[in-house]
Amino acid sequence: MSGHGLRRGVSFCAIGERYIFLDLEADRYFCLPQPLDRQFHRLAETGEVETPVRQALQRIGVLSMGHGYPLTACTRRTPITASAQAQDGASASVSRLAPLGTARALANRSLWNRRVRTRALAANIADVISRRENLQPAHDAAAALQGVASAYRHAGLIRSPRGRCLPTSMALMTDLAKAGVCARMVMGVQLGPFSAHCWVEVGSGLVCEDAGTVAPYVPILVV
Repeated sequence: MSGHGLRRGVSFCAIGERYIFLDLEADRYFCLPQPLDRQFHRLAETGEVETPVRQALQRIGVLSMGHGYPLTACTRRTPITASAQAQDGASASVSRLAPLGTARALANRSLWNRRVRTRALAANIADVISRRENLQPAHDAAAALQGVASAYRHAGLIRSPRGRCLPTSMALMTDLAKAGVCARMVMGVQLGPFSAHCWVEVGSGLVCEDAGTVAPYVPILVV
């Protein structure tokens, strides 16, 4: 498939025999019609497919002419441990900062709710990545993580993040970066029926998220 590759901003994963695609530029998830999906499977496995099929995939926006990206599905399966949250034995310093931290978490969540409504998905993700790349590592990453997680857990009791997993995850990512904690944001999908979810991880632990909630979702993009 010389001269072709995955278009910039497109990622995909396999669920059973079907492929699910995420187009960041268009801010949409989609599947291919089954005949074309089978041809894409052949292309991803062997690099060989007829020219009309390649042209159809290019018109849809899956493939790009020239220097595209490798046709590699998101196959990440990192074991997830217990949520990384402040525990009952939280330090006195974290407890003292809880009201202020909670207020900041609520304000940052509101900010990202607006940004998700008014800015393109690709721009928001680029912003999140930039902040993480420029973070100054915390001297005590565990304490910093505990403080941010505690604030977001309390914020969730005041104003539920239900149905707002994307802006909540982006807000959490930026507050973790500000605290000097390197995290990653995972976007996952499931079929039957289709749904999408987004969450944050540090190391092999979830942050302010339940393992049972993310278990049904197959990662399609890890930021």
